[in-house]
Amino acid sequence: MLKSGGFEITYEKLIGKSVYIPLADYYLQNRQTLQKSILREYPAYVEKILCHSIRTMKKASEDEVIDYVLFKCRPQ
Repeated sequence: MLKSGGFEITYEKLIGKSVYIPLADYYLQNRQTLQKSILREYPAYVEKILCHSIRTMKKASEDEVIDYVLFKCRPQ
C-alpha cells in the first residue's frame, strides 16, 4: 500500500513485542486500579472483555501471530 501510494520503504522494524507484552503486563499488574476507573463509565462485562482481549493479544504477540511494524519511508 505504501509503494502504491508513491513511497519507498527505507527502514522497517517489528515492534509488537515492545507494545503488546508491556501493555498487557501493565494492565494485569494494575488491573484493580484500572478496573475502578473503567467501572465508573462502563458495565463490568466491558472490563472483563477488555481483560480477556489483552491476555489474548499478549499471547498472540508472544506466538508471533500479530505484530506492529514501524516504517520509515520517503517519496519515490
